Formats: sequence, structure tokens, C-alpha cells
Amino acid sequence: MAGGPGLLALASGMTAILDGSTGRRYCDPSPGDIASAEAWRARQRRQAEDEARERALPARTRPGTRRSIGPPHQTSPARRHRGDPA
Repeated sequence: MAGGPGLLALASGMTAILDGSTGRRYCDPSPGDIASAEAWRARQRRQAEDEARERALPARTRPGTRRSIGPPHQTSPARRHRGDPA
């Protein structure tokens, strides 16, 4: 996120909220604004953690069959030996 010349004009130690999604900066936010920004950040962190856990789960076909997906070195040796699909 680029600050531009206006960023250098801000007083040292000034509190600001930087919104990386919109590129906006909010100077001297109220305590309510800070609480709202912190709650948003916590929700984003939880969502990212939930998505990471879900990505680590085995794949499932529509009928519910579990499938290992990945390079051969990450799949079961027994499956590779039997010639089962990953």
C-alpha cells in the first residue's frame, strides 16, 4: 500500500487505520472505529485459519468417497503398489 506525500505530513505517533482492501487511511479513529477494525481483523484471521484447515482435509467425491490428492510421494505406498487412483 502506497502512502503518498500526505503520509509524511501526519504527526508522529498519530493513530490511523489503514484499509488495504480499499487503499484508504483513517486518521485519529474513534475508540469504536478501532474496536470495529480489530473485530474485522479477527474475523479475517479466523476465516483464513478455517480455510487452511479445510484445504488440509482429504478430498471427497460426490458419493462421499475419500481420495488422496497430491504428488505420488504424498500418497499411500499401498495405493501406489496396488495401482489405485490417488
